[in-house]
Amino acid sequence: MNDALALTLSDQQKERIVIGSKCLVAGWVLYVTLIWCLKACMLFLYRRLTLNLQQKKMVLITAVACVLCYVATILVILTRCMPFHKNWQIYPYPGGKPLANPL
Repeated sequence: MNDALALTLSDQQKERIVIGSKCLVAGWVLYVTLIWCLKACMLFLYRRLTLNLQQKKMVLITAVACVLCYVATILVILTRCMPFHKNWQIYPYPGGKPLANPL
């Protein structure tokens, strides 16, 4: 969307675009959180299965790696457009090239 198109939008359309953009960011965060919660469930199962085994250390290392990857993924989602409020800015046009567009 460019400035000319943004100026022709009604207030209701602008509000819907802002709400949709905020829901998109929230949806990405919730999606990633769900995926990593499922990974955590599997890791808890593996931890119980390897309770007195040597492989328990590998499960712990994998859990730490998963936590670090989760934090990195959330940071990528939340920092893909800086400053954060420009994720749903309509006018003036924030630009078509955010800092990093991983999505």
